[in-house]
Amino acid sequence: MRAIDFRLRPPYRTYLNSFMYDMPALEKSHAMRDLGSVSEAARRKDTGLLVEEMDRAGVVWGVAPVRLPQNGSNDDALSLMEEYPGHFLGVPWVDPLHPEAACTAIEKYCVNGPCRAIIMEPGLYTTPVKWFVNNPDIFPVYEYCSEKGIPVLLSFGGRVADPRWYAPELVYDVASHFRNLKLVLCHGGWPYVAAVCKVAMDCPNVILSPDTWAMSFAPGGADYILAANYTLQDQIVFGSSYPAMPLEKAVENYVSRLRPEVADKIMYQNGARLFGLED
Repeated sequence: MRAIDFRLRPPYRTYLNSFMYDMPALEKSHAMRDLGSVSEAARRKDTGLLVEEMDRAGVVWGVAPVRLPQNGSNDDALSLMEEYPGHFLGVPWVDPLHPEAACTAIEKYCVNGPCRAIIMEPGLYTTPVKWFVNNPDIFPVYEYCSEKGIPVLLSFGGRVADPRWYAPELVYDVASHFRNLKLVLCHGGWPYVAAVCKVAMDCPNVILSPDTWAMSFAPGGADYILAANYTLQDQIVFGSSYPAMPLEKAVENYVSRLRPEVADKIMYQNGARLFGLED
């Protein structure tokens, strides 16, 4: 089964500054979720080993979002793609509270560069100044991305943040205003699973990427799979949150619960269409 992984942070240069590579915390979360050993590539911090792991798991593209507030580097997204061509889609991080600088970065990395999307993180604890996604002050960034056809990935859901930042109606405000803008909700709006699925049903420009929150160990995760199997089969994509879990286990966890007739949509086709990677 081929797959595009929408949440994969490689053990590469400044990506390693992420809290995701805190090994004691990683081992603890693996034990809690009964995932076995941490990936050897993550443990040894070896991107070459990760590429081998991707090949074994059938992950043909890893979407690698940068996180500048954790000493990340958007330039490392470029060098990652240059050093490992045909494996990664680097995603630059932008701060929409500074729209002019954000649009300049988007022009550099996406319009005139090889990146196919940006990421913004409204409420995560690592975000210096938090913001609601429907804040009109950031609409110039949405407008620019809409005009240029650039998808916006939002870290929208999950733990380590006040859940008020992730209220589904906030996304509805944006998606219904910018009908041509593709919004990808990383972490899938969890824990508001049913409500965010309703938003996606109403707004075909909203794509859910629940990643680990759709896994069999996640409370409410089964509802994402239910939606993927039926009503939202064209608007849900796969993600592992690597290194949060080994890639082969992540792929198996999704595929084993998806109907055969929709599995390739979720694992590959929906993401390929979004990024213009279709065969």
